[in-house]
Amino acid sequence: MARIQEGNDYYKKWESQFKCWELNQYYEGRQWKNDANKEAYVLNLFQSTIDIKLPSLLFPEPTFEVSPRPRANSFDPLVAGEKAQEVEDLINSLINRDEMKFAETCQAAILDSMFWFGMVEVGYSADWLENPNAGKPYYKLNAQGVPEEEGHEPPKLPANERIYIKHIHASRFRVGANDGVFLENTPWVGYFDFRLS
Repeated sequence: MARIQEGNDYYKKWESQFKCWELNQYYEGRQWKNDANKEAYVLNLFQSTIDIKLPSLLFPEPTFEVSPRPRANSFDPLVAGEKAQEVEDLINSLINRDEMKFAETCQAAILDSMFWFGMVEVGYSADWLENPNAGKPYYKLNAQGVPEEEGHEPPKLPANERIYIKHIHASRFRVGANDGVFLENTPWVGYFDFRLS
């Protein structure tokens, strides 16, 4: 709890210094502080400026390229190239599915980055079921057509696998109190989420 409080304090200090919420209010047209009835006329140049920039920052139909990277002496460029092509095709087919809402999620994060910072989580989720063949060996045919033991069956198998993309509003994201530029150099990162059951 002390670490979370430290992250909250760090965030509040940063947000106050750069007036993040105030800038967001300006974008939404709430630029008059003493206008309880919301009757003041607003010529919103904040929104129009950002709306002009957004199309150049978005990619409605992104294409990903995957290339193999040698990691050991046994690196086979032909096999690695084929696997990289399979992964590339899979990613591109998933990202461009309508239900993924990839472009819309990225647009929300890009809009956040105008006032705070943009944050998107891409992840994998599955339901894990007990494997009835857990621990049993499985085999693969070698070049001569002779079965060779490849490994052992895992204790659990995935079902209902899915890849997701999720926009995380900057106000819900916290880092350990550290001025590191890269997330991997901070002591911890996390976000809080609200779910209604």
